[in-house]
Amino acid sequence: MQEALTTLVSQEQMHLLELMFETSRDIIVITTSAQEDLVNAALHTPIVYANPAFTKLVDCTLSEVIGRTRSSLQGDRIHAISDPSHLTIHRVELHSDRQNGEPYWGELSLSPITNQAGEQTHWLIIERDITEHKQKEALLTGQLQQITDSCQLNAIALTQVKQTLQDKKDLLQLFMDNIHQQIFWKDRNSVFQGCNTNWAKAAKLESTEFIIGKTDYDLLPNREVADRYRAQDRQIMESNTPILHAIEIKQKKDEKGQQRWLDVSKIPFHNSMGEVVGLLCTIEDITERKLAEDALKASEEKLRSIFENAPIGIVLCDVHGSFVEANPTFCHMLDYTEAELKKLTFQELTYPFDLHQELSYVQKCLQNEVNQFQLEKRFVRKDKQKVWVKLLVSMIRDEFDRPLYSLAMVEDINDRKESEEALRQSEERFRKIFEEGPLGMAIIGFNQRLIKVNHMLCQMLGYSEIELMSRPFNSLTHPADAIKDAILAKQLYYGKIPQYQIEKRCIKKNREEIWVLLTAYVVHDQNGKTMHSLAMIRDITKQKQAQELIAASLREKEVLIKEIHHRVKNNLHVIANLLDLQSQYIEDEKILSLFSDCQNRIHSMALIHEQLYQSSTVGEVNFNEYIQSLIDNLFDSFSTHTNDIKQEIDAEAITLNMETSIPCGLIINELVSNSLKYAFPERQGGLIRIRFYADYNTNDKVLHLIVRDNGIGMNRDFDWQNSGTLGLRLVRILTRQLEGNLEVDTSNGTQFHLSFKELKYRERLHAHD
Repeated sequence: MQEALTTLVSQEQMHLLELMFETSRDIIVITTSAQEDLVNAALHTPIVYANPAFTKLVDCTLSEVIGRTRSSLQGDRIHAISDPSHLTIHRVELHSDRQNGEPYWGELSLSPITNQAGEQTHWLIIERDITEHKQKEALLTGQLQQITDSCQLNAIALTQVKQTLQDKKDLLQLFMDNIHQQIFWKDRNSVFQGCNTNWAKAAKLESTEFIIGKTDYDLLPNREVADRYRAQDRQIMESNTPILHAIEIKQKKDEKGQQRWLDVSKIPFHNSMGEVVGLLCTIEDITERKLAEDALKASEEKLRSIFENAPIGIVLCDVHGSFVEANPTFCHMLDYTEAELKKLTFQELTYPFDLHQELSYVQKCLQNEVNQFQLEKRFVRKDKQKVWVKLLVSMIRDEFDRPLYSLAMVEDINDRKESEEALRQSEERFRKIFEEGPLGMAIIGFNQRLIKVNHMLCQMLGYSEIELMSRPFNSLTHPADAIKDAILAKQLYYGKIPQYQIEKRCIKKNREEIWVLLTAYVVHDQNGKTMHSLAMIRDITKQKQAQELIAASLREKEVLIKEIHHRVKNNLHVIANLLDLQSQYIEDEKILSLFSDCQNRIHSMALIHEQLYQSSTVGEVNFNEYIQSLIDNLFDSFSTHTNDIKQEIDAEAITLNMETSIPCGLIINELVSNSLKYAFPERQGGLIRIRFYADYNTNDKVLHLIVRDNGIGMNRDFDWQNSGTLGLRLVRILTRQLEGNLEVDTSNGTQFHLSFKELKYRERLHAHD
């Protein structure tokens, strides 16, 4: 066969074919043409030649392959699908298993080989391993598939070839035109000797023959680039060292203005003497693969960023439960480093009581019954503390639906669980308070429907729990109190008031009436909507009875006190009348004046008791009314010389207790009496002005009494503080009794300004020295 080939093909071309076939990564097979159907031709025709790539695939020697069919070598592990879209070059996609059981995908290009008479004698099958492509296509849906490693052109050592040199050239050209790389070759002087159709199209040449005899200077407008290429070619051929899979950027951008990435390999080839006679260059456009890799890298970086910075834990486990990867949040959650976690399994970190449930879910995922599940469980931290988490687990599978990993999203719900436990304990406490508390309690729904009652309320009203639950709550209220209670309950339910408290009567089962103090609150759901109301009922029947007894006793005491004031007033009037009768037998004017002063003083005290008798408040005197009555009485008493004297009273409506009213009334009596007697001699006209008001600007209420006249005033030499007259002496004594302060102004008439605070009631005790 070698001799026949040598006669038809030059030694140099023969060596080139052998180099290309023997070193090609692609599978190259030549079969007989016994079958016309493409699938049968690929699988069921005897093999006459196969390169090392094929023998490696089927794990056989070349002698074991020759004469056998593809199907006999690989059995029922191989399946093929025909692609009739191409008219002259037929494509078949093949799926099988390697000898070690790994899946294998191949793309076959079938081209007929004809003799000089144009009759088909063989099939040329070039098969490209697309297993990696298929695997990435299955694992990374939507991503651009990487283009398989470039195939190197190799010579094919044909065993029995009897075609002419032109036939061999056509065969070689057919082979090169049917591989996806761009190919050209040069001689020792870097002169182009040929190229395939793909490279001619990329270089925008008219045909593959156009390149023959040209150099880089003829094709490249940039001489510096041409020099660089020629220097690289010279280095490869002189050193006999290939350049494999160098990644370069194409000099010219494509029609869309985008850069194109190229995978370039340059291989020196030799003559029969082993001398380098030229080089073979293969070029593969890997732009799509490069863009896909960049996109994949960006996507992976984005996913990695999400993984590292996610606010919840993310963890990847294998099918045995061992941790493969964990993000910082999960590591922090359990207080382990990622390296420590990779030595553990999730089973070891799961709280034992929660493990069985999770394992049952995992088993369902492994058996493909479910693809994901979620549950709440406890992990055990490094410090042996338990932490509650919420798991959402999804299963990751390969293209054959076999489970690879489990991906878990882990949310820390420890705070929520603690809140739920606190709520449970709070509800338990409330239940105990509700059921065992000393107050009657009821939960009331809409339309006064009883939802729940406690034992104390049943005992209070004499009903069983079932009997109470069958009655509306308002049916227990006494009809006289029902309307007021219903109004408050409606306002509570509709949110107009947050709570209310009412004393009302309830009717027991035996028709007995009892008084209760009802306090009602409204209960809302988490959205603020009213759910029901909570009523607390306390039996205050005995308290009400005690209050009625106290009120009756107070009424009796008030009547008694009023009677005492009435009798004291009458007795004072009797004394005043006795003095008046006695004064009728006295002719001495001074003595008569003393009797008159005593009568006025007695009358001022009698007025106090009369006010207390008439007052609706026990022990309180309406002092502005008292002042008016007292002044009117004094003016009547001095009526013989007060015709031209006017009175002006400006008194606020202030009430005083008896302890303060009596000394204050006596002071007014003395000061007004002095003004009537001495301020206006010879019956001249004038004005007496009394002002009484309270000052609230201080911490305590301060009372002010001003008695002023516009009469002749006191002598400048008169010392009122040391005066021995009974009236002023009495004023000073009463001022001290009131713990007040008295100021006198004689600049324009006479003015007495008394400021004091109301005396508090003090119990009199007899002291013994």
